[in-house]
Amino acid sequence: MNVYDFDKTIYKYDSTLKFYRFCLKKRPIIILCFPKQIFATAMYLINVYSKTKFKEKFYCFLKYIPNIDLFVDKFWESEKKNINDWYLKQKSETDVIVSASPQFLLEKIVSKLKIKDVIASRVDKNTGKYDGENCYGEEKVIRFCEKYPNESIKKFYSDSYSDKPMANLAEEAYIVYKNEICSWGEGKVQTGDKNKDLLQIFRYGFWGGIVTLFNLVLFYIFSERGMYYLLANIVSYYIAVVINFFINFYLVFEKRQKSMLGVLKKLWNFLMLRTASLLADTLLFFILVTGLGFHKYISRVCLSCVIILINFFWSRRKIFV
Repeated sequence: MNVYDFDKTIYKYDSTLKFYRFCLKKRPIIILCFPKQIFATAMYLINVYSKTKFKEKFYCFLKYIPNIDLFVDKFWESEKKNINDWYLKQKSETDVIVSASPQFLLEKIVSKLKIKDVIASRVDKNTGKYDGENCYGEEKVIRFCEKYPNESIKKFYSDSYSDKPMANLAEEAYIVYKNEICSWGEGKVQTGDKNKDLLQIFRYGFWGGIVTLFNLVLFYIFSERGMYYLLANIVSYYIAVVINFFINFYLVFEKRQKSMLGVLKKLWNFLMLRTASLLADTLLFFILVTGLGFHKYISRVCLSCVIILINFFWSRRKIFV
């Protein structure tokens, strides 16, 4: 059998977002969900919410749709034209769709296209609540193997390299970008990797900003209590570094080291790298304040911004790999 992702693969767009906009036009009252959705997005971006929890909060608008099946039917009546031609020319009744979109949303179009089956996220169409995990990444493999334990995949198609676990099951795998189909690894746009990098940079910047603010507050407190400004800088810096390590480890780079010894080893390496950056930072701080006469607080803020960027690339390449 051949297996396909759905959004931006068979279908030209993101079906969930398209359906949401469709519902918003028909039922403007769902705008009441905006605050909850925006908050959930922020929590997801800083890695407090999982993808599943984030999407579950997003789907809260479903409770405002009185006849969801009718809405889904009308949606696909208007959107069936956006099924890619290349797929229609090669589709087979043995095809299987594996997607992160809601099962209830895709079942209608899969039936219209006479596709064999769809495996997607189990979302309650009336409440938005999930039954299990979001069908994404490794979860796709788990769900597919549960349903088809003895089946082999001849060809797999997706728009995102985040589907690598599914691609590894197939004899042949292809990446889809608009109407261009390339062998896996040869596509122009590595959507999953780019999204992951952007999320990682955002999270690093957000938490780095929080820890930097904490560092600055500590520096101010120590400095105002009479501690020599360079010593205050070093003490506040190391307190912030230890806190920053655990935030980076669990929330930014999402590591799950079972061995405490392994965590401590990474912490030691992290401290050594940060010590090197501290030496450079302290030297520049001394030059700016004592040598050039700049204000110590303005100098501290400017240097902190530069150090955040440098440490991100060092941490990603040398520590959290």
